[in-house]
Amino acid sequence: MGQVKMPDQTLGRGFSQDAWIQYHDGSIENALGLTSDGIITMAIGLTDAELSGFRGWAITDIHFGCGWSTNYAIPYELWIVPNALPADPYSITYVSTGTTVMTIWQEISDLDYTIPATGDVYVGINYQQTAGQYPCSMDEDTTTPTRGGYLTYQGLGSWTDLGAVGFPGVWGISVGVTEGGGPGPGPEECLPDQCDFELVSINNIQPGPINSLPRIIN
Repeated sequence: MGQVKMPDQTLGRGFSQDAWIQYHDGSIENALGLTSDGIITMAIGLTDAELSGFRGWAITDIHFGCGWSTNYAIPYELWIVPNALPADPYSITYVSTGTTVMTIWQEISDLDYTIPATGDVYVGINYQQTAGQYPCSMDEDTTTPTRGGYLTYQGLGSWTDLGAVGFPGVWGISVGVTEGGGPGPGPEECLPDQCDFELVSINNIQPGPINSLPRIIN
């Protein structure tokens, strides 16, 4: 299930958000990248049940793990969409674009996406990487739900997930929300996955060159 954590409990940092919604446990154990230059995308889905306590609130920050290795600059495109994963995440409207320096954990702030009255919400990051970079970081201690580890890359034409490509886990993505009329913290129980994705074999996805990345202690 998704975790609802207050700011002082999330990654040991005191952000100003009213709550953070995430599937990972605050640690990063591995990272994925493409074997050649290209655009790779990691995404998570927040269900209608998980968001029921946050209707009318705003998504103001996205906090995410930055893969392996660190301290290189990489272009990104951040998107937030309702209802379903986008068929083509490379030709939609982005809520933030730019270049970020990979420093284990990174944050994109000053967003203003109002959580709709009903339905799921999907958050994703496109990275324009070069060979040898591993921008998509994962928590391998947490292996469910599937919606915590959606994956695609430009040219694939469909979505898959971490477990389907041999790396069970969830992405290191946290969604910071600020109260704007919602009734309070979301429910503890979550709906099961609602999407039936085509699970494909991907030969040009590769893990980072080490077995473990530094753990981030809560």
